[in-house]
Amino acid sequence: MPDWEIKKAADALDDLYNNIMHAWKRGVPITLGTDAGTPFNDFTMTPMEFQLMVEQGATNFDSLETSYTSAKLMKIDKEYGTLEPNKYADFLVLDNNPLADVKAVQQEDKAVYKKGVQVY
Repeated sequence: MPDWEIKKAADALDDLYNNIMHAWKRGVPITLGTDAGTPFNDFTMTPMEFQLMVEQGATNFDSLETSYTSAKLMKIDKEYGTLEPNKYADFLVLDNNPLADVKAVQQEDKAVYKKGVQVY
């Protein structure tokens, strides 16, 4: 790929980050979401989205809260999105605290629970 194409792609990515953070800072709900299933974009990038948001100026908590925002926007937050009685228990078990280091969610051997049952 020629250098000018690499620069053009990098500029487009910078614009994307700036636009997302501009909207978020003005109160537009931002939710976790890859375009998984599209070329060059599978589910392995999902944990990176938290880090990317922090690199653009969000706090670790703010970036992690996008997962709950997802449940709210899909109108399923009465059943999902937080660990509370009478909700489905979907959660991760990590070695480190993602509030201290958001990259903790990138742990490859994390335990994944769905409806309270370990699936990975």
